[in-house]
Amino acid sequence: MNDSTCFFNAEVLDFQTKITKCSGLSDRMYLPPGIQARPPRLSMAEARTEAETVMFGSLDALFAATGIDPRRDVCVLIVNCSLFNLTSSLACMAVHRYRMRENVKSFNLGGMGCRAGLIAVNLTKGRVRRGHRCGRLAWTQRGE
Repeated sequence: MNDSTCFFNAEVLDFQTKITKCSGLSDRMYLPPGIQARPPRLSMAEARTEAETVMFGSLDALFAATGIDPRRDVCVLIVNCSLFNLTSSLACMAVHRYRMRENVKSFNLGGMGCRAGLIAVNLTKGRVRRGHRCGRLAWTQRGE
């Protein structure tokens, strides 16, 4: 880890190095292109591109593996991104990309940290208890 960007002083770099070593991160871990770039490209556009890549890649694979038709079968969509919170929401982006039906119940949990995961589980449980018969999708994406 080095400071080719001039963003950090020596104390901050020492702290980041210590945290990195303790976290189990390695050279084989994926980091988004904006973080890898020198200087880093830390922008809303980069964060949105990363979120779209992860979210749509996961959902495309899920729909293909399960045969779920997002236009017909999804009646509840819950998106959780603990740090990244943009307008329009990630839930809105998914609803539009997959052309989900007009009455889909979408929940966007953003900027709440790790607690949002518990809220997402409770929202899902509440929907199941109400007896929704259509296909359900609870999806969590963490942006830490």
